[in-house]
Amino acid sequence: MSDFDVTDKVCIVTGAGRGIGRGIAQSLARHGATVVLTGRTAATLAETAAAIGAAANSQLADVAREADVTALRDVVLAWHGRIDVLVDNPSINPVWRGIEKISLADWQAIIDIKLTGTFLCCKYLGGAMGQGLGDQC
Repeated sequence: MSDFDVTDKVCIVTGAGRGIGRGIAQSLARHGATVVLTGRTAATLAETAAAIGAAANSQLADVAREADVTALRDVVLAWHGRIDVLVDNPSINPVWRGIEKISLADWQAIIDIKLTGTFLCCKYLGGAMGQGLGDQC
């Protein structure tokens, strides 16, 4: 038996299509969780879901868009009735070059995904985790 047990927990992992997010999602599933994979790329989410198997669902969402995050929340609650764990792992991998060559649009995309996306996920997904707890969450 493992000290880490998330059996029957519903876990959302943002940025689950590749890299750290994929690894976290796979680990959660190995430890008994039902994992909801989310990200912006259908193909990578499908690859992760296939690697995990029946313990995974996926839902496309751009966490920088409020409507996508609220839709994600609503879909997960419709599928599973609750959200137990949020692994807020949004990321973007722009082509890095010297700061003087990064456009304002590149910078804004980084801020939107990493900061605004984290805020929106905590607000709407984390808020759903604390239903009925008021200001304690």
